[in-house]
Amino acid sequence: MTYTTHGVSMKPMLSPKGDLVTLREKGEQRCRLYDVALYKRDSGRYVLHRIVEVTPEGYVFLGDNCYEKEYGVREDMVLAVLESYVHNGKTITVDDPAYQRYVRRKVRLYPLRCVRLRAEILLKKAGRGVRKLIRRS
Repeated sequence: MTYTTHGVSMKPMLSPKGDLVTLREKGEQRCRLYDVALYKRDSGRYVLHRIVEVTPEGYVFLGDNCYEKEYGVREDMVLAVLESYVHNGKTITVDDPAYQRYVRRKVRLYPLRCVRLRAEILLKKAGRGVRKLIRRS
């Protein structure tokens, strides 16, 4: 299956509404650590994120542009696994050495990404507070 991505949770690897992803049906085999997989939440929403932990019950997922891990993703919720994607007109397979380097770097830098994303959220909230104070004066 090939489809166009939506959302920003996998940036910079995948651009919202612009990149194509090709997925293969998951089948009986378990996913591996760092696979990007499509799963369906109990709410019915489909999510394409990276597996950052494999557990006996299922998986822990994390978007490349997210800082909160998603726990409790059961084996039966996972539908497909990324095989390749097209970004900026270039097709990249999950076996590509550049992709493998990207994955290792993303995973290694997760703690720093958490700090950066949380700081950005706090700065945005602070900016809104400052704007409100300015409007009141």
